[in-house]
Amino acid sequence: MTKEGMDSFEDLRLLFEPRSLALVGATNNLAKWGCIVLGNILKGGYRGEIYPVHPTERTVLGLRAYRRIADIGRPVELAVIVTPAHTVPGILKECIKANVQMAIVITSGFSETGTEGTKLEREVVALARQGSMRIVGPNSMGIYSAPATLLALMAPLEVRPGEVALISQSGNLGVQILGWGSKLGIGFHAFVSTGNEGDLSCEEYLRHFSGDTGTRVILLYIEGIDRGELFFETLRKTTTRKPVVILKGGRTPTGSQAARSHTGALAGDRAIIASALRQAGAVMVRETEELLDLAVALLRAPFPRGNKVAVLTRGGGWGVLAADMCEESGLYLPPLTETTRGKLDRILPPYWSHGNPVDMAATLNLEAYSDCLCLLARDPSFDGVIALGAGTGPMQRILHDPAWLSLLRQPEEETLRIAEGNEHMEKRIFSQIGELMEETGKPILPVSIEFEEYGIKLFDGRPIPIFTTPERAVRTMAYLVQASRSLRRDK
Repeated sequence: MTKEGMDSFEDLRLLFEPRSLALVGATNNLAKWGCIVLGNILKGGYRGEIYPVHPTERTVLGLRAYRRIADIGRPVELAVIVTPAHTVPGILKECIKANVQMAIVITSGFSETGTEGTKLEREVVALARQGSMRIVGPNSMGIYSAPATLLALMAPLEVRPGEVALISQSGNLGVQILGWGSKLGIGFHAFVSTGNEGDLSCEEYLRHFSGDTGTRVILLYIEGIDRGELFFETLRKTTTRKPVVILKGGRTPTGSQAARSHTGALAGDRAIIASALRQAGAVMVRETEELLDLAVALLRAPFPRGNKVAVLTRGGGWGVLAADMCEESGLYLPPLTETTRGKLDRILPPYWSHGNPVDMAATLNLEAYSDCLCLLARDPSFDGVIALGAGTGPMQRILHDPAWLSLLRQPEEETLRIAEGNEHMEKRIFSQIGELMEETGKPILPVSIEFEEYGIKLFDGRPIPIFTTPERAVRTMAYLVQASRSLRRDK
């Protein structure tokens, strides 16, 4: 059966929600992947049946082990294979006889290594097709599935469950994004390291997540596309339903060569592929930082209705940088209306900027910041707000610095009162950002002076996206505009 003839097999439940799995190559030897992968599955809390397979071990990590798949004697929905490449054809034959319909081939040594590896990969795929079996990989790093609490990965890490699906042609980069994203508060519904895509390919995973009700956002790292027409058609349909964010590797001749040696991918012409991806509605980012920033915003901020943005800043420099970035990124800073200027005049000192960006001229009053933020968010002239310096910043550092406190020589209870008041007001501002986004349906992207404050943070039970620099917030707002246009284009 040809690969094209198997595209009707769209339900990947056996992969992402298996009720039982066999780990072929399971071992108690921590120096081997068969031990680490099984340990991750157990530690991750997988709820289905687990059958370790090893030719001599009687138990592996406390579980009864089986010499062969045939010895299990019970239904197995997913096989995870970590044995050497030359053993994989024989193992697949055993899987087919046992009616196993899905396998993850973590083993490397296939088309990414050259001619002989390509020949072996073709043999493996042909065997699978003859037995109506589907394969992830080979040369995959594994999968993660929140619905099945399944962490079948080579890398030991903690993953936060949520609503993001990640498809990656690089296992290494994929698990790094899982780890970084989870620390930033990004929750993942599923992840698949596609490996060499000898059988299952990007467009099939994309189609699955497009229809998956547990997935709100799709992140995709790609190095090459084998079936261009099918991929772009699948992508075009998906981006009218859910935002798809793509990080493309192999953008340069050197990167393309690295991609070929990594997964055997043909990276193709950079300009043509990038243009086609954008035309299909994907949001193209240039680096992992942008990928994660946008995921943070897509999960916790509304989609802007247009590209008109207000910038609120405590000081001029950040406002200038933000204005430059806005223009370079396709965002428009409309001038303030007379009504809005008049209201700001009553809040700010006479020397404020009187324009957009709204420069508060180093005003420390947090009440004033809050009032300005509310005014700009509710102004119909703007589709979104970038809130620079949305925190207490230097005041809190002063109030917690022993040297400063010795200079001030004020009663400790007075210092404590001021510090607690500032902290309360800071939390109130971030909570207010969540309230305003709910009220207005507009994205408000705050930038904190405190660099450790980044990612998705909870304020009064509201998850708020927080950024560390004006550039990151502006780029993310511009990407949100692109994603919004893609979702609306066929409506």
